[in-house]
Parts: sequence; structure tokens; C-alpha cells
Amino acid sequence: MTFVHATQVASTLPAPAGAGVRVGVAMAGLLVAAASIYVFPLMVGYHVSVGRLLRLSALFAIGRPGTTVRSLSVVIVAGALSYLFPAAPLLLTAVVASKLYGWCEPAITTAVTPRVPDGRLSRAGAVVS
Repeated sequence: MTFVHATQVASTLPAPAGAGVRVGVAMAGLLVAAASIYVFPLMVGYHVSVGRLLRLSALFAIGRPGTTVRSLSVVIVAGALSYLFPAAPLLLTAVVASKLYGWCEPAITTAVTPRVPDGRLSRAGAVVS
């Protein structure tokens, strides 16, 4: 809703300022969409506070552009299919969620989980800073 209000306000501003507000709103919306892809794998696998969860998901969205673009493309295709075929969400939800989790989890695991002395990855003592 805030994005809609910001674009309405931008239409009342002079041309350069209005265009800047529209670009800023579009960038913020894209960052929110990209960060939301990483929220679920972080929330499921690690015990972090809400503030840290949001910060880490935004950092992963910016820091892993290949995974983020690939994941956003899957979400956009699933959204388009849902628009064209109203029953598609019933069929696609599990497939899309497993794809996103499968792509995001390795990126998160290598960045967040510390290595223990014998070389295995451990989630038990994950230190997230």
C-alpha cells in the first residue's frame, strides 16, 4: 500500500523529483521482493531475531545476485501462470517453494553456518552476525 501511495505522491511532484521518487519506489519494491525469497530458508533453518532475519535476507538478496535473479524469475513465471490459470497456485506452490529453498539454502549455509573442526557443517552453534 505504501508503494501505491508513494507513486501517487510522485505524480503530484515536478518531473525530475517525481521520476526520482518513482525509481526509488521501484528499487525498494524490488529489494523487498528479492529479500522475501531468503526469509523462509533463514526462518526455518536458523534461530535469529526478526530484525536480524530481515537484515540478513536483504544482504543475501543484494550479495547473491545470481540466485536472487533466478529465484525472482521463478516467482514471476509462477505469478504469470497463476494469472492465466487460476488453479495453478494449488499445483505450483510446492514446486516453487522447493526450488527456491533448494537454491537459497546452499548460499545461506556457506555464509551463515560456521565450520566445526572436523570440517562438517553444523547448524547447532550457528553464529550470525
